[in-house]
Amino acid sequence: SWASALPASMRAFTVLRRSAVKSVFLPALLKNSGWPQPAWSMSWSRCSMIVALVPWRVTSKVITAGEPGGGDPLIRATIRDAFGCTIRESMGIGDISLSVWAEDADEQGMHFMAREAVHVELIDPESGKTVPWEDGAQGELVYTALRREAMPMFRFRSRDHVVVTMQDNPTGRTGPRIRCVGRTDDMLIVRGVNLFPTAVRNVLEDFSAETSGMFNIQPNAVGVLQDPPLPVVIEVAPGASAENPELSNRIKHAIKDRLLVTADVCLVAHGTLPRETYKSKLVDYSKATKAVA
Repeated sequence: SWASALPASMRAFTVLRRSAVKSVFLPALLKNSGWPQPAWSMSWSRCSMIVALVPWRVTSKVITAGEPGGGDPLIRATIRDAFGCTIRESMGIGDISLSVWAEDADEQGMHFMAREAVHVELIDPESGKTVPWEDGAQGELVYTALRREAMPMFRFRSRDHVVVTMQDNPTGRTGPRIRCVGRTDDMLIVRGVNLFPTAVRNVLEDFSAETSGMFNIQPNAVGVLQDPPLPVVIEVAPGASAENPELSNRIKHAIKDRLLVTADVCLVAHGTLPRETYKSKLVDYSKATKAVA
């Protein structure tokens, strides 16, 4: 009851402070405005003010999970700078296990940690064919539970789209490591080019001083197939003006150069885009008026 009168976000910080917590697991902590996405009642993207007001750091270790983004350099750097903590990414799937992938100190991807309980495959999401675990390979993760008896899971498609790295690991660990870059059911196809919404965030890393990291793709059509230009709404940094055609053009050209997609970039004032309380929505079909044939 002592904390009930405080705003939800401040209660969380106060509880952690009084309990002297040194590490914390925050599911769905990603993808929002370049900040850890809130799993709690208030967007943690607003907590920079709270962090600045208190002379302490909540935790020394943060484990992110719940949706793609914990391995994103922009998000990771923002969390680390704000909380002075070490970041580790983890990933699981509720139908199989809480956590089957985990990152080590090299911070270059997650290792598969459930070898005796789960068999994992990499497949092409369109053809369903198996993809070899090779450096740079991409595909969808498919799981088979090896020890379940009451409810067997055989080649369960996760819809998680990952990129594989087979680079040498200074920790001595071997085997493939992965980064989840999005979900196959979130993918858009813009004039033959596959686009995962999280790829736009990767472009915005180069504009971190001028944008908040918050963005929203607002397709004109319902469905996977989209005609260019693809509308992308991007939030500017605190105190910056949204009336900045020069910045809009630079971002538009960067998206075209790196993602091969023509975008219609619209800048909006900081705080305009909603902060989700669970998993962030990077694609908003509310303004879509047609379906592409």
